[in-house]
Amino acid sequence: MKFNHFIPWSYIYEDAIWNLVISCPTCNLKKSDNLAPKACLSKIEKRNKEYNFNEYNKDIAEYYEKCQSAGFLTLDVEGCI
Repeated sequence: MKFNHFIPWSYIYEDAIWNLVISCPTCNLKKSDNLAPKACLSKIEKRNKEYNFNEYNKDIAEYYEKCQSAGFLTLDVEGCI
């Protein structure tokens, strides 16, 4: 298992727990510097709320949208995240 940044590290330079997910090595390489599918956003928001990571999270949905606007590609198939 590997840790992966939900919002690419190259976009926000953030290693905080609210932005990390566990993924298999294959999915980690596949995602690389891309965004996970939009469907995964609700999963990480739910997880962050459940474990009270929201107090550290400025707004992951806002980061996601801004990252897309900055030109980061989004994976079209939901993987292991």
